[in-house]
Amino acid sequence: MTTPRFPCGPVRNVKESFECEQAVHRGMALEFEHAVAGHVTVPAHPAKYSRSPIADGIGAPILPPPMLGEHTLDTLTNLVGMAPSEVESLEGEGIISCWRGSSIKEFSDAA
Repeated sequence: MTTPRFPCGPVRNVKESFECEQAVHRGMALEFEHAVAGHVTVPAHPAKYSRSPIADGIGAPILPPPMLGEHTLDTLTNLVGMAPSEVESLEGEGIISCWRGSSIKEFSDAA
């Protein structure tokens, strides 16, 4: 299978993939702290653009995905123009959910 007709390469697990020389050189692993999961390593975007401000995460923050409802309060008050009391009312009725921050333990206990 090593003839030119069959493209192939080594099979690696996730840890080996992040640690291989080419992946390290290309900055293929992004690391950040997540509110619930703690320290997380995820694959970076495979396409690298030399003149992009987010090339390899340089010049742009690497943020974890938001928690469900993390931006609800800010969006509804600052972008939509709702009063905080209106948002609290909707949340109290179970119509929306606003992430207020939780520790890993609090999240685990609720699950």
